[in-house]
Amino acid sequence: MRGDERNQKQLANILLFLVFVTVILIQRFLYEEAIKDYSTKIISDEVNFFGSFIRKRIEEDMEERIESIEENQAEIKEEKDIWKSVEGKYIEKCTYDRCKSYETLEEAKESCLKNDDCFGITGINDEFTLRRGPKLVESPLGENSWVYEGDLECSDKEDDIFLDLQKLEENYPPLKGIKRKNRVTNKCFYPGYRTVNSIIRFNQNLKPKILTKPDNCHFSSSEKTSVVFGIKTMPQSTLARATIRKTWLKKDIWEWLGVEIKIVFLIGRPSEENALQQEIEENNDILILDMKESHHGLPFKDIAYLNFIKESCSSVQFVFKGDDDILLIPQNLKKEIDKLKNRDDFEALGCLKNKPTPIRVLKSK
Repeated sequence: MRGDERNQKQLANILLFLVFVTVILIQRFLYEEAIKDYSTKIISDEVNFFGSFIRKRIEEDMEERIESIEENQAEIKEEKDIWKSVEGKYIEKCTYDRCKSYETLEEAKESCLKNDDCFGITGINDEFTLRRGPKLVESPLGENSWVYEGDLECSDKEDDIFLDLQKLEENYPPLKGIKRKNRVTNKCFYPGYRTVNSIIRFNQNLKPKILTKPDNCHFSSSEKTSVVFGIKTMPQSTLARATIRKTWLKKDIWEWLGVEIKIVFLIGRPSEENALQQEIEENNDILILDMKESHHGLPFKDIAYLNFIKESCSSVQFVFKGDDDILLIPQNLKKEIDKLKNRDDFEALGCLKNKPTPIRVLKSK
């Protein structure tokens, strides 16, 4: 009996162990199934998310491509509209950049649109040049031309134009029919007529401020002759100014002649800020006006020079004004000064043109 009871207990323990293991296995199975379902849901959600993201990006990219194609088509249409092709003819006269040539027509067109001298392009093979025309001539070389005809109806009532362009064209017939609008600045211009273009843009009400000027005049002795030299020059003429300082305006020469001098170089605003800073610090003889360099701005340099004399150099005895491309012989000027020092009726010395006639050549400055 005891042996049977022992066997029954062992069997019961085995059955209990098997039940426990079975429960563990069932729980593990259920747990794995739950994890699998959860993972599947997460993966599905991520796939849906990334699928939506990718689909959205594809749609946006397609929209951008369509817009780009439409813009290119519009540019191509506009390109055709603004250029007139002329076979077998060349446009007279290069622009003022000395007939610079381009290897492709596209490069030449891009440059022409930024150039107020450009009427069109003449080309043969792989050489295209900007031309100021406006006359077209039969080409013995088989050249072809492209005339810029875009924006012909440019406004002549812009706020910064003080000339009546209609009257200007009536008085000067060669200007009729060639007016264009610069595609970059949107300003009216006449191809090949640089001086006319600069007059159109000239600000008659300009009152440029002085950005920098030399120190006041300080002459050591009233017994010595004193002269202030005003020299009109341009920002880029650094070498010319350096040469003048070392030659006919060298102070040692004038001291030897018994003359004290003050030098004032008159310059318009440099294109780059602080471009002349080192020269100014080393020489202290530059007066800069807040205006763009132009031939029509020269009177403002004269006014600034006279104001400098009045305010900063009123004790000077003689005033000289000239350009940076002249050569003055100091001894000769000293002789003239000595002749004039004791004269009461002296006011000015120079060259006077007697009854000069106006120059009405449009391309003359």
